[in-house]
Amino acid sequence: MKSGASSTTTPSTLEILIKSSIIINNGVMWLNADGHILGINDKLTEELGYQNGAYFPKTIFEVNPNTSFLSWKKIWKQALVTRTFLTKTEQLTSDNTIYPINMRGVLLNIDKQEICMVVTENLMNSNRYKDLLDVTSEIVNIGSWEWDLVQNEIIFSNQLYTILQIPKSKELNRSSILELFETTMTTNAYNKIKSAINDVLKSGGEYETEINLDINGLHETYILSMQSVFLQGKSIKLYGTLQNLSKINKQVSGLYFTQYVMDNARDMILWTDENNKFVYANEAVCSTLGYKKDEIIGQDAKLISPNYEKNIPILRKQMDEKKLGELKTIHRKKDGTILPVLISANYIEFEGKRFNCAFIKDMTNDNKRNTSFKIIEQSLNLSRDLFCSILEDGSFRYCNDTFKEITGYSDKEIKDLKILDIVNGSSLEIIKKGWDQMKNGVKLHNLRREIKTKDGNIIPVEMFVDLVNVDGVYYSTNTMRDLRVKIEKEKQRQLYLKQIEELQKNTADQNIALREEIDKEFNFGNIISRDPNYKKVLQQIDQVAETSATVLILGETGTGKELVARAIHQSSERSNLPMVKVNCGALPENLIESELFGHEKGAFTGAIQRKIGKFERANKGTIFLDEIGELPLDLQSKLLRVLQEGEIERVGGSELLQLDVRVIAATNRNLIEQVNSGKFREDLYYRLNVFPIHNLALRDRPEDIPILAEYFVKKHSSQIGKNITKISSKSLNTLMKYNFLGNVRELENIIERAVIICKGRTLSIENNLVSKVKSEKQKTFLSLENAIKEHIIKALKKTNGKVSGTNGAAEILGMNSKTLTSKLNKLGISKNEFIKN
Repeated sequence: MKSGASSTTTPSTLEILIKSSIIINNGVMWLNADGHILGINDKLTEELGYQNGAYFPKTIFEVNPNTSFLSWKKIWKQALVTRTFLTKTEQLTSDNTIYPINMRGVLLNIDKQEICMVVTENLMNSNRYKDLLDVTSEIVNIGSWEWDLVQNEIIFSNQLYTILQIPKSKELNRSSILELFETTMTTNAYNKIKSAINDVLKSGGEYETEINLDINGLHETYILSMQSVFLQGKSIKLYGTLQNLSKINKQVSGLYFTQYVMDNARDMILWTDENNKFVYANEAVCSTLGYKKDEIIGQDAKLISPNYEKNIPILRKQMDEKKLGELKTIHRKKDGTILPVLISANYIEFEGKRFNCAFIKDMTNDNKRNTSFKIIEQSLNLSRDLFCSILEDGSFRYCNDTFKEITGYSDKEIKDLKILDIVNGSSLEIIKKGWDQMKNGVKLHNLRREIKTKDGNIIPVEMFVDLVNVDGVYYSTNTMRDLRVKIEKEKQRQLYLKQIEELQKNTADQNIALREEIDKEFNFGNIISRDPNYKKVLQQIDQVAETSATVLILGETGTGKELVARAIHQSSERSNLPMVKVNCGALPENLIESELFGHEKGAFTGAIQRKIGKFERANKGTIFLDEIGELPLDLQSKLLRVLQEGEIERVGGSELLQLDVRVIAATNRNLIEQVNSGKFREDLYYRLNVFPIHNLALRDRPEDIPILAEYFVKKHSSQIGKNITKISSKSLNTLMKYNFLGNVRELENIIERAVIICKGRTLSIENNLVSKVKSEKQKTFLSLENAIKEHIIKALKKTNGKVSGTNGAAEILGMNSKTLTSKLNKLGISKNEFIKN
């Protein structure tokens, strides 16, 4: 017996009534005004096929398919007046079987609440049910009719009146029946039925067809059957039935629906007889394997199963022991290609014959998916970071190997733990607050926390928390980066800096030794420099590397802007993730958007499959946008959205993808000029110019020329197998006097040419190698704007970045300080670049 009433020390009136109903031989349930079931007796529980203590439907609408919320409200409204009601309806059992009932209701006021007591009488078991034919016709929704051609009388059964929704008082004759069909059918269907009736009357026999009737706005499909009584060459009577096809599917055998489901099932279904011949194949079999049905039915199973003889003994043994066999194998398509499949089979006996019913699943995507899952899991296990996913109650759903190794807990122990036991200071209230924030789009990244290991050690971590929704269930994914090494390095760094301050008081030799030691410990990738002028650039790299700020690298062609970008990336927290490079000036304009953001299959001609763009590949890492000044205007707005919102949309797609990408851009152009001329968006310029780094030209860092020349000699001599150990003094002097308008790239080209023609172990720079380049450079004549820019830069260098006031650049240049400041902004010159520490 079930009851929705709350349990109290003293039983309520409703509980007493429910418990008392055990003496009633019919099913009883108690309902409220909204149709919610407050309780039922054991008789009804048993009749509907549910077990005591198991789940039971909560509303009358789940057990009575003919009662809707509105119809129940109508019954309730009537019962409030009459206090009782009686209606004939149907009930639905737990296995979806429908049976007819009489439903008698009495409205009771129990504990000041209106409650309806409903007694159900199963008409299938009632001795009072006199007219079995009528109730059968009603259940299966079959109406029958007879046309006596001798007496010219037409008789309808009760159910046929109901199906056609016409009153029993309606006059029935040939004209009225034809008029009824004419108003409920299309013209073509009406003419077809009229012709069929005339044919049966003329020649006798039987006729059956499906027709569509539109009765009072409800469009449904029916089966019309008729049979003639033929005597002495003519019809004397015509019998027939009209059956609602939807009711057949719902209430009788489900054969039509079952056939439809099998034919259209997503998985393949194949039946074989005792001789291993195919007797049934659904549409999925034909479409997947490439056969027509008549090419499969009657054929031996070996047609599609090359390993049939090997597999059948295994399946038979399983089916004999467990009544069900399951096996992974392969099938061969009509075109000869092989398909991995999973077969689930069992024997079915019907009419003395035995059939093997096999459900076959295409495992192609499953194999790919399982491989992807394994790759993801192995990648997480190889990660240096701790990773776990948790449910909203704080319990663990998954932990990678690093998490278990560092915390010291086993899989079994973690099952009994919650994140609260690991992360210090955490609570369910904090978790709930964080989940609510993430559901509203807030990112919980760069959180400093402490975790407690099994042996009691405390480990500082940096935590990144994201919320994901998988099949309607939310999980938080937690990535924790162990900060012990980073903190120790920072301590060492501070110690080194302190040592530098102390050693600056000592001799120059000690300073040089310490500087070499620090350089070895804190290098910047492949950047080679000892010129004091370049110290500011290295400091800027060091300052910005630990942040996620956008960086704009400015400088002439050949100064090594990409090396600066790589140094920033390698010194950042993203160094173990990729830095993706994009040359905005080398891509065709019509392909830049697809290259940056990717595209969906079919997005444009030639897009035969989905493509992942550069930004998506750089997720969690860094993207280097070289030659950013070449980016077309229409794409500048899309890049601006990435910088502002952190999201992209593939070409041809509609889904916004959230990304975490650090952007570094570079250009040799004057972006301020391009902004003023309308070739570059001002808002994008300020988004990129968060942390500008001006990479010095080689002529502004002359002390780097000898060490760069030595590096390039070693590089290119080893590549071509020469043993060049030094550069002649004369050659070095030549290089030191050279202007190098092509910067480091030009220096490398000169060295490479000299290495190629060098015949000894000492490199000599022939005059023609430099003079030719020099003469070409001498032909280059600076524009007025560039000449002004260089003149202003020289003044700023001389004044150590001072613009106004006594001995400021404005005074030296004979300009108003406000005019000079405006000029600096226009030319993209920052006075801070010339302030010496």
